[in-house]
Amino acid sequence: LVVEEESVELKIQGRLDRLDRHRDSGVLRIIDYKYKTGGTMKPEDRNLRQSAVRGARLQPPFYARLDLAELGTTEEVQLLFVAPNWPKRINRSMFAKRDQSGNVGALIQDTIERLVTGLKAGQFFILPGTYCETCEYRVACRCEHQLTWWRSYRAPESKDLRSLRAIKVQDE
Repeated sequence: LVVEEESVELKIQGRLDRLDRHRDSGVLRIIDYKYKTGGTMKPEDRNLRQSAVRGARLQPPFYARLDLAELGTTEEVQLLFVAPNWPKRINRSMFAKRDQSGNVGALIQDTIERLVTGLKAGQFFILPGTYCETCEYRVACRCEHQLTWWRSYRAPESKDLRSLRAIKVQDE
């Protein structure tokens, strides 16, 4: 990963749910299973490119960047949603490797740079959202403590991160 023209090593721990290889071309597809209990698909699950640009779903672009040279080239990342309460119980959202290029790719790179630069500087801001309801760190970050929330909300750095949430991605 390159951030501000400096190579940055990010150690991200995890396990791929599924890795498929096309029998003829050898191209790889990463599939990540998601279990959802809500009633409908959320916009951040439907539009993975926009979600990545907004910093909400970075898993697909990170998966697309994985160096799997010995196995082949990753061309697509799919999130496969198993959702018993949705009208269609199994849904897919796709993020193609080509989404990392062009204008969208530049926006995703900018988002990652903002986040990594902030983390390197020790900046961890509370940006409350619906994900806070199920976050196991909500007590530690004090997202419900009014004074902490207010200080974080007024900080210029958190305003910069909040501005990511308004970016709209157009089809290229």
